[in-house]
Order: sequence, then structure tokens, then C-alpha cells
Amino acid sequence: MCWKLPIRTPSLNSPTTSIKLINQVNQSNSIKFTYAQEKDGTTPFLDTFIVRKSDATVKLLVYRKPNAHRPLSSHHPLHQKLDVIRTLFDRKNNIVTEEEDKIQEEQKIKDALKT
Repeated sequence: MCWKLPIRTPSLNSPTTSIKLINQVNQSNSIKFTYAQEKDGTTPFLDTFIVRKSDATVKLLVYRKPNAHRPLSSHHPLHQKLDVIRTLFDRKNNIVTEEEDKIQEEQKIKDALKT
């Protein structure tokens, strides 16, 4: 199934219409889509956290679910543990847009890996 919409579809600007479209797509497809509304200037999107700043620009942070990572003391093979660490740092370097946020993200990674 293919959904084609004109680039400028004014009716999709309302959250209600977007939710109706998502519900319609979900009824006819095995892939389920979700919808997250902006809350306090932030929106999770895939593995990013979009933050609207006061000057109307946005910055990106890493979005993570709570307790998403296994501790390094788990019984997983070493190469898998090293891949997790590499991936976390790759996400920090490729997603986070501001240097001060990269420092904070690195500290979060270190704290998560200590447990």
C-alpha cells in the first residue's frame, strides 16, 4: 500500500487530523504507527529527543527508554558489550547537536555502564 499526499496538505497541520490518518493507516497495515505530541517544547522521535529552544531553533538529544541497557556485569559475550558501548558513543556523536549536551550525554553513558 502506498500513501501519497501533496507536499502542502493544510489539513494535516492539525493534531486531530494527523491522529485520524495514523489510525487509518494502522487499520490496514501490519506495521503500527504511533503519535507523540509536543510536551513542554520537547518531542521524542525515533532515537532522538527534539527540544524546541526559546529562539525557535531546535536541538537534538539522545532519547532512551529507562533501563534500556544491560549492565556490563551481564553474561553477554565481550564483543557484544563492546558493541553496545561503541553504539552509545556513536549515537552521542551523531545525534547530539550541542557540545555541552554531548558532555552531559557522555556522563549519562558512563553512569549507565557503571550499574
